Amino acid sequence: MAGVCCITPPQDERGYSLKGVKRSPVVPKVAFTATISNTLSGLNNLGQPLVFDDVHLNIGNGYNKQSGLFLAPVSGLYLILMTISTDYSTGPDVVVVRNGSRLCATIPSMNDHLYAGSPCNVIVQLMQGDEVWAKVYSRFATDRIRDGMWSTFSVALLSMDGSTSS
Repeated sequence: MAGVCCITPPQDERGYSLKGVKRSPVVPKVAFTATISNTLSGLNNLGQPLVFDDVHLNIGNGYNKQSGLFLAPVSGLYLILMTISTDYSTGPDVVVVRNGSRLCATIPSMNDHLYAGSPCNVIVQLMQGDEVWAKVYSRFATDRIRDGMWSTFSVALLSMDGSTSS
C-alpha cells in the first residue's frame, strides 16, 4: 500500500528489538557517613541519640546531623556500619536501633593499655520512614568516645524493594 508506514519497535545500539523489554525502576542512591567532631565524655543521657555531627557524605539527605537520626527514604535492604573508639576499656556500650529496637551493639575492649575500637555492623530490611540511630546503652563514670575517624556511623541502601521489615 502506497503511503502507509510501519512503526518499527525501538532497538538497542546493536539493532536488536526492545519490544517487550521492561525497564527496571530507577533505584535511588542513599548513603551517609558521619563522624563525631569532638571527643565526648560525661555521657549521662542513656537512650538519647548519639549525634555524629561531622557529615562527610549524605546522598539522599537521609541523615540529620542535628538529631543523629537516619530516616529511610525508601524501603529496602540497608548496610549499617558503626565503629565506636574509646579510651582504654572505660567506654560505653553503644547500640544501633531501628524505631527503638536494638539491631547491634558495641562493647569496649578490656585492654587497659590501648585505645579500643568496637564495631557494630548489620544488614537489615528497612521500611520507608523507619528511623535508625545510635545510642548509649550503658556507661561508666570515665566514659569517653573518641572523635574524628575513630568513631564513625554509616548507612547505605543496597537494594530497593517493597518487602516488610523483619
